[in-house]
Amino acid sequence: METPIQLDDLINALMDEETLFPPKLLYQFSDLSSANTRVLREAWPNVPLQRRRNLVSDLVDLAESDPMLMFEEMGRIALEDADDQVVESAIDLLFEEEDRRLATAYLDILTDTTRGGQVRAAAANVLGVRLAGLADAHQALIDRIENALLAAHHADPSDLVRRRALESLGFSKHADVPQLIRAAFARQELDWVESALFAMGRSADEQWEQNVLATLTHENAAVRAQAFHAAGELSLQKARQTLVKALKNEVDSDVRHEAIWALSQIGGEGIGEKLEALLEETDDDEEAQLIEEALDTLNFINGDGELEMLAFPSQAGHQHAGVDGEEPGALSEEEEEEGFLSARSGLDLEEWDRYINDGDSEFDEDDEFDEDSFEEDDFDDGFEDVDGKY
Repeated sequence: METPIQLDDLINALMDEETLFPPKLLYQFSDLSSANTRVLREAWPNVPLQRRRNLVSDLVDLAESDPMLMFEEMGRIALEDADDQVVESAIDLLFEEEDRRLATAYLDILTDTTRGGQVRAAAANVLGVRLAGLADAHQALIDRIENALLAAHHADPSDLVRRRALESLGFSKHADVPQLIRAAFARQELDWVESALFAMGRSADEQWEQNVLATLTHENAAVRAQAFHAAGELSLQKARQTLVKALKNEVDSDVRHEAIWALSQIGGEGIGEKLEALLEETDDDEEAQLIEEALDTLNFINGDGELEMLAFPSQAGHQHAGVDGEEPGALSEEEEEEGFLSARSGLDLEEWDRYINDGDSEFDEDDEFDEDSFEEDDFDDGFEDVDGKY
C-alpha cells in the first residue's frame, strides 16, 4: 500500500533540521492509521534527537489545548524511545490512555535504574493512576504494580522516585501502605510531608482526618496546599471553617485555589454563597474560572445542574508534589530554550504541578492556546519567534 503523500511530507519535514518544522503539520500526528503508524515507527529512530524531544512535548501542549485530537499512537512510538526526555513526554501524552498493556511499559521504565530519576518518577506517577482504575478482576496486574511501587519506595536511589511511589501507593489497599504514609508524614523534610498528605487524600480513608486537619494551618504554603487538597479529597466537614477563612486571608494563590476546589468537594450550607461573593470580588481571571467550576460542582452535588469536565489544576490526573530542592515546574534557561512551544497550557496543569504545577515536567507554562479564536489554518501565526528551535 502506497504511503500517503502527507506522511512522506511529514517525515521529510521531521528529518530536515535546516528548516523550521511547520506548526500546522502537528495536526497530522492525530488519529494515525495503522499503516501510517508502522511507517512512522520505522522512521522515528532516524529523526534527530532534539526534534524528537520538541515534537512530543509540543503534542502534549496541543492535546491539552484541544481534547479532540488523538495522539495515542504517537505516544506509543515515543514511549519506546531511548531518550528519557522523549519518554517522559510520551507518558504525559498517554496519561489518560487506559490500555492495561501500557502498564508493562511503565513498570519496565520504573524498574530500569539506568534511566534518569525524572522519567522513573513519571512512570511511578502514572502507575498510581492505572492502579486506581483497575478492577478486582485484574488482581495479578494490581499485585505487580503494588510490588513495583513498594520496591521503588523502599530502594530506588532517587528520593523523588521514592516519594512518587508513595503518592501512587495512596491508591493501594496493601496492608503496608498506612505505616509507610505515617512514616513519611513524621519525617522532618517538607517534601515527604507533602507526599504523605497527597497519599492520604488519594486513599479515601477517614483514618487520616486528624493528620490532615492538623496540617491545614502549617506555616509552609506548599504543605498547606497539599493539606487543603487532601481535605477536599476526603470531604472533611471539619476543614470547612479553615477553608472558608482561607478564601479571605490566604495570600498564596496556589493555596487559595486549593481552598476553592476543596470547598467544592465538601460543600455544605452557605458555601455556594461564599464562592459567589468571592467571584464578585476577584479580579483574577484564573481564579474566577476556578470559582465558576467550583460552583458548577456544587450545583451538580445539590442536584441543580450537570457537572462539566473540570480542568482544575488540583484535580488533574498527573499532579503531585514538587521536585526536591526546587519550585515545582522550575526550569533552567537551557531547558526553557529547548521546546518548540515551551508552553504547558492548563497540568501537570498549573494540569498531574504540585497540583498547580507538575514537578516531573520540564516545560514552561507562560503561554496558552486561545481556543476561542484559534483556527487550524492560522496555526503557525503565533510562531514567528521560535528562532529555529525545530
